[in-house]
Amino acid sequence: MEINPPDHNNNLPALEAMKQHELPAFDQFYDQYAGALYGDIKRTLYKEDVSEETLASIFAIISSSIHEFDPATEKIFSWAMRIAHREISKRKIELTLQEVFLTKP
Repeated sequence: MEINPPDHNNNLPALEAMKQHELPAFDQFYDQYAGALYGDIKRTLYKEDVSEETLASIFAIISSSIHEFDPATEKIFSWAMRIAHREISKRKIELTLQEVFLTKP
């Protein structure tokens, strides 16, 4: 089965394939959006290792919650960015707390 890459206009066959947890659909989704998501992550968190871990975490969340996505209410990229911003904020708070409490005056 050929799957067209997901796009900002909610490619419904690809979304349905993702909801069925078909790996090629997720691979295409990753290829389409990982760069944009990683750019936002890196601009906020600065650290490459933390940024890569955060990206992996975001895609794990997307994978496990794809069934919650409703193409009638928003675009797939907007939904993914909302998840990303939530995770980036959590990670930024964690990093800030580590710096505050692990740094000796």
